[in-house]
Amino acid sequence: MALLSEEERADELLEALEGINRVGEALVELEGKLAEIYERVSICRSGLSRDPRPVRSGLASEIDWQFES
Repeated sequence: MALLSEEERADELLEALEGINRVGEALVELEGKLAEIYERVSICRSGLSRDPRPVRSGLASEIDWQFES
């Protein structure tokens, strides 16, 4: 098994860091979506829903959203 050159090791480390960065960006996006969901659920539970649509879960709400767009 040959040892990697410094340049090859640096390239591998750079690729790994880029992958970590992509995961971090995806987590930030997910955090935003979860915050939106939490806010909507909180509003619906409080009875002060600003959204007149009934709260539906899962595939039904996704289908509704697709047709509204």
